[in-house]
Amino acid sequence: MAKVKINKNFKKIFEKALKQSAKKMGKLLLKESLKSVEKGKSPVKGKRFPNYSQAYRDAISDGRYSRYGKKLRPVNLNLSGKMLKSGRVRLTNKGFQIYFTDKKAPWINEGTNKMPARRFIPLKSEDYTKRIYQNLEKILAKNIDKEIKK
Repeated sequence: MAKVKINKNFKKIFEKALKQSAKKMGKLLLKESLKSVEKGKSPVKGKRFPNYSQAYRDAISDGRYSRYGKKLRPVNLNLSGKMLKSGRVRLTNKGFQIYFTDKKAPWINEGTNKMPARRFIPLKSEDYTKRIYQNLEKILAKNIDKEIKK
């Protein structure tokens, strides 16, 4: 069996494609995450978010949040839209990072003693759903193909 060594040119092509892909992949990951949240599903766990508390459901039913068009279902983490619009992508040495600038984001993501966690950003021991990663792989493959053809 013949052995194939990866030469320096291939490594450069691959590194360049990865770097160019990082921002696109980060933006796609954020977009896909927000689409999932909008449907009431966690982009991390792939399941519906836990129901709102009874007090919050009562407030929604009483019309307290009618100016926002808030409904009982889906549980989509969207009241004014401010928190979800605060999502950002930052390039790092290892690729990219997704973060939210709104101060409520960690409370919603990790939960509190009065509110269950509604995970929309994975913790260190967690990951995004398989479907989201399949979309990211497609972008990376496209960029590698583009670099090889140069």
